[in-house]
Amino acid sequence: MQVDAEQRKWLEKIGIPLAIALVLVAIAFFVLSDRLEGLRQDLRTEAGKNAEALAALEKAQKGELATLRQGVEAKAEELEAADTALAAQLELTTQQTNQTFESVASTMEALEAKRSSELTALKDQVSGLSLEAGDFSGIVDELIPKVVSIKSQGSLASGAIFRQDGFIVTNYHVIEGKTDISITLSNKKQYKAEIIGFNQDNDLAVLKVERTGLRFFEFGNSDNVKVGEKVLALGNPLGLDFTVTQGIVSAKNRKISGLPGEFIQTDVPINPGNSGGPLVNKAGELIGINTLKVKDQESLGFAIPSNFARSNAEEIIRKWEAKEAQG
Repeated sequence: MQVDAEQRKWLEKIGIPLAIALVLVAIAFFVLSDRLEGLRQDLRTEAGKNAEALAALEKAQKGELATLRQGVEAKAEELEAADTALAAQLELTTQQTNQTFESVASTMEALEAKRSSELTALKDQVSGLSLEAGDFSGIVDELIPKVVSIKSQGSLASGAIFRQDGFIVTNYHVIEGKTDISITLSNKKQYKAEIIGFNQDNDLAVLKVERTGLRFFEFGNSDNVKVGEKVLALGNPLGLDFTVTQGIVSAKNRKISGLPGEFIQTDVPINPGNSGGPLVNKAGELIGINTLKVKDQESLGFAIPSNFARSNAEEIIRKWEAKEAQG
């Protein structure tokens, strides 16, 4: 390569400054490189410090979180224990409340029973006083709902309810040959009656109405009836519903020609329509079924004794129930 004089002069002219410049650039590069390495070292140091700080922070946070979790768990256990204690207290309070209610209810029942007993005793005393004075008014109101008026194809008679489920005892002769029979209660309600059965020889029959909860007579022991004892007859004489008449027992074990069994004789006024009605003692017990009176004679009435009537009625019902069971 050929360099002319001018180029040589130019090169000589710029050579020294260029060399100086290159030296300065090299120095600057080395200085900058050193500073960059310093900065890198500083950054590495700072990064290490930050990492240590972050690790410490994470460790502290984990510790605080564990502490917080332990606190929450402890609080939950505390709340659960409190809830269990509250439930137990509530159960105890409920039991105590129930016991209190039961105690109050028991006390009220006892008071009601006592009041009822005292009221019954008072009624008995009033009835006793009335009966001692020869007055049956204290028991008549209780007796009348137990009596029925029987109507069968134009004829009138009476009957006595002896079971709450609608069984009625009466005379056979009042329903003999009848098919359409109805009864009337003291509240004026009427019901169709079914003939359950009868004993023609003993002049007894049992009817039934489809009713329950009826007030009924308890059978007294006719063997204990005393001559001279005051008695009542209740019935439907001459269609006069629920008439009550009073008299005494005139004789016991009276036999009547042509009729089986024995009768209680009374001087109680009875008339057509009284047949089948109850004869009642001062205790309100059924002691006989009024059956007949001597025609054209006063104060000569006769009743089938209750023991005989009861055994006949129960036998009639047993036979009817057996037949019903067979379908």
